Parts: sequence; C-alpha cells; structure tokens
Amino acid sequence: MNAEAHESFWAAVRECLIEFHGSAGLDAVRDVAEFRSRLEQAPPGVSLDMIYHAEPFDVACDIANQQLDRQRFGDEYLALLQRTFRQSARPPIARPAIPEYLPAVGGIG
Repeated sequence: MNAEAHESFWAAVRECLIEFHGSAGLDAVRDVAEFRSRLEQAPPGVSLDMIYHAEPFDVACDIANQQLDRQRFGDEYLALLQRTFRQSARPPIARPAIPEYLPAVGGIG
C-alpha cells in the first residue's frame, strides 16, 4: 500500500468517526492523529502494516471504543469508502464480519 492509500485509509477512519460515531470533525482528526502516534511507538518487531488489513470502520470503532455492526451501515459505509478512496487505484473491499466462533486475536487500541 502506497503513502496515498495510507492517507486515504486514515481519511476513511476519520469519516467513520464523524459519520457513524458522531464525532466532531476536529475531534476525529485529533483522535486519529493520537492513535497513529501510538501505533508508531509500537515495540520493535510489530508490523505497523497489519493495521491496513483491518477495515477503516473497525479501526474507527476501536478508536471510539464503541463497537458497531458494520452490516447495519453497509450502503453508507461503501459510499464512504468510495468517496475517501476515490483517488486510490483500488479501494478496499468491505469484508463480512468475522464469525463469532473464531477466537479473538486482541484489540487494536
């Protein structure tokens, strides 16, 4: 994923915070910046690229500490991805929710 796609990813996270979690624009900018800063301070050997395998919606839920059902917002979320990834060559594909019977791997935040 190139730098432009990274920025589009974080723009989508910000937009999810605003649209689905009701964050004010400046609060969303601050919360994403703080989250990214914490990621950059990860211990050696921890791949920061793993975050880009998550859906922006799910990362926003972790930042907001409020888990929402992505399927409930399906059309709105896909429209948000199309808007924010318009400049990228290939927007991410919204993946189905992970079945509950799979073990949790741990939180992002």
